[in-house]
Amino acid sequence: CVCVVAMPLIVRLYTTAGRARITCDGPQETLDTFRERVQKQTGVAKEQQTLSLKADGSDVLSSPGTTPLSGCGFSNGVEVWLASKEATITGNAPIAAKAMKLDDLPDEKEAKKKEEAETAAAEKDPFFDQANKSKSKMTLSDLKPEPKAKAAEEADKKDGEEKDPFFDQANKPKKNEMRLDDLPPEKRKGLVDKKSDRKTFEQFLLERAYEVGTLAGNSSYKPVYVGDKGRMTKMPPSLTLQRQVYRHVDILIFQNIPEMQEFCRYWRFDLHQAEQRCGWIYGYYLEDAGYEGGGIRAVMEGIYEPPQTNGPNGPTPLPDDKFLEDVDKMAERLGLERLGYIFTSWTREGDSIIMPTDLPGIAKNQLANVKDTHYSGYELSKFVTCLVSPDPTQDFAPKQDVVMVSDQCMAMVRDGLLEPAQGEDQVVLRKAEKNEALPNVLESAKRVDKWDVDWHVVRVWWGAPKRKDRTIFKHSHFPRENRSAPQTRADVKGYFRKVSTSEPIWQQVSDFHLLLWVAKEIDLGTALSLCDCISQQKDPDPIILSLIQGQ
Repeated sequence: CVCVVAMPLIVRLYTTAGRARITCDGPQETLDTFRERVQKQTGVAKEQQTLSLKADGSDVLSSPGTTPLSGCGFSNGVEVWLASKEATITGNAPIAAKAMKLDDLPDEKEAKKKEEAETAAAEKDPFFDQANKSKSKMTLSDLKPEPKAKAAEEADKKDGEEKDPFFDQANKPKKNEMRLDDLPPEKRKGLVDKKSDRKTFEQFLLERAYEVGTLAGNSSYKPVYVGDKGRMTKMPPSLTLQRQVYRHVDILIFQNIPEMQEFCRYWRFDLHQAEQRCGWIYGYYLEDAGYEGGGIRAVMEGIYEPPQTNGPNGPTPLPDDKFLEDVDKMAERLGLERLGYIFTSWTREGDSIIMPTDLPGIAKNQLANVKDTHYSGYELSKFVTCLVSPDPTQDFAPKQDVVMVSDQCMAMVRDGLLEPAQGEDQVVLRKAEKNEALPNVLESAKRVDKWDVDWHVVRVWWGAPKRKDRTIFKHSHFPRENRSAPQTRADVKGYFRKVSTSEPIWQQVSDFHLLLWVAKEIDLGTALSLCDCISQQKDPDPIILSLIQGQ
């Protein structure tokens, strides 16, 4: 029996008053129902609405009201224009700049000439992203490599460096394509400044003379209890929404490429992207001299998939996972730590990678991992979140986005200002209880109780090494834990059949998920001793290998 779940359909509506995002029940929703949603959002009666699928006003939606949206050319993330001067929209996203009327759109010929001139000028810059020049995001595949000698190209081909480390051959990069991680530090310096206004935390502090007292992490947004009449009460200060211009982590490197491949393969082909998965990312941090002022690089080595449930808002790890403590102990012996969270999702087309429903969970994960106190005295979190979702432009192959939420958002969740159950459209401020005063939230100097999630999202670069043997784990083919098929002794025998007996013993057992199985099925002490042997690259007692193999 196959259960088909109707997915919501996101529509981006453009009006003379700005932009809004409308969530429909699905492609089966009728055009009349959509017009009612537009009327509720803009105040324009549905009889007076002129909706079109193109910015120039052509391709007007003139189908009967009973026509489903799928029959009108709607798909998830579609852009629709409303031509009406009476439209009013509240709570626009911070990226919604000056409103533009449909009549004010530039002539196509003039726009084409301007675009050609900009492209000609941009070609002189090797780091300019022509495909996304209007955005702050730059894809790694857009970086151009330096010319290579023929012998060097042959060596690259021999090592398999021309192959794409992620997912399937349909997504492999072009020959000699270079990723961000392959650029030398002197080439990578300043690249972020050209493509984004995000700065490293060190660069940000340098510009403000290392003053951290007014940063969001050191601010308090706690509600105030209003007492009896006649008693002086200090009201909480107002909170002005601000985009965070710095990052605590500048790039996440998927060092263990087979680990990421297997996580995505199971979700895509075994679960058919119908059931979502999540996991904890384990790795380590490094300083990265390739960023202005010195950046922070997070390196992924393993993914632990805990017992989990699936709900309306996606996968959630079970709170009573006692084995997680053992995983943390083994990671510590290997020189690793829990540095992030990864989860899959339905296709997300639109302006926001992160939905308001994701925000509380991401903020709580970062708050639970505030482990570092900066030398300036500022406490910060370097816990990242990786979202894997289908890419409609690549036959729905998995694509990844790495994000964090801002320090301001963490402080708001810490002090209990946000509604625990967020909706899908905007971030919602919770209602004050009796005799309670909440801080006023200001957006562009106006008091609001709802606002766009983009205020809080901090994008993080990601990359991968071309070679697959640069991870501390020499193998990555042992079956994963907590999946539909339980791990058995037969899996252990199958694992060692694929391992060469000529390898040192420490290298034979160098698989993250095999170590987790040893800790669970044999004992934690044996697993920790194996972790020590892998770290020191020395063979354990052969009796341990016999014990694992069941001989």
